[in-house]
Amino acid sequence: MACFTELLPEEAYYWTYAQNLSLSYYDHPNMVANIIYVFGLFGKSELTVRLGAIILSVLTSIVVFKLAKLLFNEETAFWSVIILIATPLSAASAFLMTPDAPLFFFWVLTIYCIARATRGNNEDGRMENEGERMIAGSHDPVTVSSLDGLRATENGSRHRLQIPDSGLKAPKTQRFKDSYWWYFAGLSMGAAWSSKYTASFLGISVLLYFLLSNKNRKWFLRKEPYIAILLAFIVFSPVIIWNYQNDWASFKFQTVHRAKTSPPFSIKLFLRFAGIQLGTVFPYWFPFVIYAAYKSVRRIITEWEDRLLLLMSFFLPMFLFFGASSFRQMIKLNWTSPTFFTAIIATAAVFSGKFKRTFTVFAAISLILTVFAHFLIAYPLFNLPAEKNFFGWNEIAGQIDKKIEAIAHENALPDSTPKLFILGCGNKYLMASEVNFYKKNPAPVVSVNAFGTSALEYDYITYPPKYIGWDALMVYDKGEPPANMDIKLTVFESADPPEEVQIIRYGKVIRTFVMMHCRNYKGPVFTDKEP
Repeated sequence: MACFTELLPEEAYYWTYAQNLSLSYYDHPNMVANIIYVFGLFGKSELTVRLGAIILSVLTSIVVFKLAKLLFNEETAFWSVIILIATPLSAASAFLMTPDAPLFFFWVLTIYCIARATRGNNEDGRMENEGERMIAGSHDPVTVSSLDGLRATENGSRHRLQIPDSGLKAPKTQRFKDSYWWYFAGLSMGAAWSSKYTASFLGISVLLYFLLSNKNRKWFLRKEPYIAILLAFIVFSPVIIWNYQNDWASFKFQTVHRAKTSPPFSIKLFLRFAGIQLGTVFPYWFPFVIYAAYKSVRRIITEWEDRLLLLMSFFLPMFLFFGASSFRQMIKLNWTSPTFFTAIIATAAVFSGKFKRTFTVFAAISLILTVFAHFLIAYPLFNLPAEKNFFGWNEIAGQIDKKIEAIAHENALPDSTPKLFILGCGNKYLMASEVNFYKKNPAPVVSVNAFGTSALEYDYITYPPKYIGWDALMVYDKGEPPANMDIKLTVFESADPPEEVQIIRYGKVIRTFVMMHCRNYKGPVFTDKEP
């Protein structure tokens, strides 16, 4: 799939990041650009853009397995991964290169490192592993294989598992290793922050967990967490430096700007949010996830189960925050996605022993639907918006190259490179980014900032006034024409009649692009926003 479909506009936009390496970017931190840049050293193709996402997806599943096994057992770990890979959440991130790919990996890696760091010693320094405890009165280790924390003894009776006071102290080497896990957690958290700003909830969740965890509150008096925080900020420091140098533009965009543009209170927005959450893990998984969260919270309240406290600390704060915000803001599909990793582990812990057959059926159905969705992407049968976004970009870029050559020939230019820039219109970055990736001609690409309107990162990597006096080849999707076209065209002295380019697949027109040769660019006419 990564090789046979064209880049989504978002992927092409992040590829444009990688061609203009910076400490950070207007609407996202730097991690996605760094990853694309590294794999881009092996060539320019859809595969090299997406290779980082593919590798990170595999690593994410491995870490989820290891985390679930550390907290519970192999069976829980197995079903955690099965549920994960059988959801749209995993299917999309498995081959699409967006900031979510590194965010997901570093999110679960941070939780795993914290779990490893805090499960080495109990408050008195004795070794403790939640997966291996002792039955009271016996020194034979047993494995906890269910959420109840109970295990039948050989005579069939059941006892609450307790940790005997063996009087053993953790070896210095073990404490040394625990410190290292803290430092790994700090580095991973910094990398998560550098992937996407929603990773800030990692810090909130970590703080909440240690405030509520009776046996781990002691870490507030140790040096390791504070060193971890320092390491996280060191990793994140390029993003802070970029924001400082640019009047905190990215931080303002993600906070103040979004708050100002929030719509009024709306039940419809909340219902949309609820529908998105159903789609994230498929409707038939979602009730299991919510019920598992309910059971986990009950268990935390009644018996203060630390493993479940850890999982819910990384699920509930972010999920509830965006749920409450959904009454006033349109919450996107991927904003809450990181929370589902620990929720899925809790689901596997609660239900895997009781609903193996049901889980098997659901997993099979999910995988079939996922394969069918990928089939629709490769072979667009219904002309859905999600289908057409994967096609047509290479073809329109080829037509643009031909048009530029024709303009050069028309003006009798020897090198086929007239003083002409490509103007991608419509979305703030969609058209410009796709054309920029697929075109062969070296003509520069500018987005709607050529009119003086905001074009996100293009405001920082392009400077339209340098092209005053040049011609432009304006390109846009006929189904999404630029607003206020009559006003926009005043930035040019004149414009030729538009030419349409139809994109046809399997005998059907899936989209139509429009090209227009505009002459003598006079510079932007708007300042901050469209009239």
